[in-house]
Amino acid sequence: MNLLEKSKCFVKFFLSIRDELEEIKKLDNILFIKFEDLILNYEFTKDKIIKFLNIDKKKVDLNKRTFLPHKSSKNIGLYKSLDRKYYKAIEYIEENLKDYLY
Repeated sequence: MNLLEKSKCFVKFFLSIRDELEEIKKLDNILFIKFEDLILNYEFTKDKIIKFLNIDKKKVDLNKRTFLPHKSSKNIGLYKSLDRKYYKAIEYIEENLKDYLY
């Protein structure tokens, strides 16, 4: 399977998951967090998780030891520096998932 076909499969998979997302978000035991939000807005997103789980901040050690948002942020947009052979696949994903990209 070539890269463009793989990107088409990815887009189809991604959108099929999103089809049910709004219904899933309505469940009171589900908190939907975008990974990029955790990286780019760590403190706000962390507080959102703490509130959702009803955790006392003072009793939980949430210091960054293994997850380091500043390091992960360097990976956002990494695809823009890939070899030209990926361009058609990337363009396909960008066009079809533009509402979901950062």
